[in-house]
Amino acid sequence: MKKFASEAEMQEKFNEFLHDTLLQEEDIYLENELKGLVGIPDVVVYEKRNIYVNYVLSIELKLKNWQRALVQAYKYSSFSNMTFAIMDEATMAPALKNIIEFEHANVGLASFNIYKELKIYFVPEEKATFSKRLMYRFLEMMTNKSIEKKLYSNCSKLIYPTIRNIYENTEL
Repeated sequence: MKKFASEAEMQEKFNEFLHDTLLQEEDIYLENELKGLVGIPDVVVYEKRNIYVNYVLSIELKLKNWQRALVQAYKYSSFSNMTFAIMDEATMAPALKNIIEFEHANVGLASFNIYKELKIYFVPEEKATFSKRLMYRFLEMMTNKSIEKKLYSNCSKLIYPTIRNIYENTEL
């Protein structure tokens, strides 16, 4: 199986995949390399209606280092409802052997390949964010202004069902 040449190539193909699938919905937005929170997630997908952010999904893309992907994705739980580590499918075997680590951390595990195919091996439970301060910071960044704290809810009508659908159609 052909590997990605770089994480930049993987991210470019993954963004194309998102634009062809999830981002077809008008209330779904994408941010790449989001700075100013905890770490720098490769991809943040969020659902926003008017000024209300309903759901945040953070994703760490890695070519091969599943341990680093897991640690980084776990950090993003501080401001995300769900986090995923997505590995290059060509180097996925070590991560799959350690899938229990992802389950314990409640971090989703998936693979992605150069043909823009996503396979989900573990879907984490939806949850509230760990840090209200960082969640509010994220909301301010996405609305470009100070916000009232009541604007955030943990209900996704679009993102979570799409993830479940991909997971249920993944052939293992």
